[in-house]
Amino acid sequence: MSGIAKVANGMDEANEFFLVCVYSLSRFVKPRVFIP
Repeated sequence: MSGIAKVANGMDEANEFFLVCVYSLSRFVKPRVFIP
């Protein structure tokens, strides 16, 4: 419930957190593939 409220109240913050997670995971798993 809090997650839904957070997304509804601040999409920018949620998107930033998501992008950071994806960037960190992609950089940790296959940096040469995801980062040109």
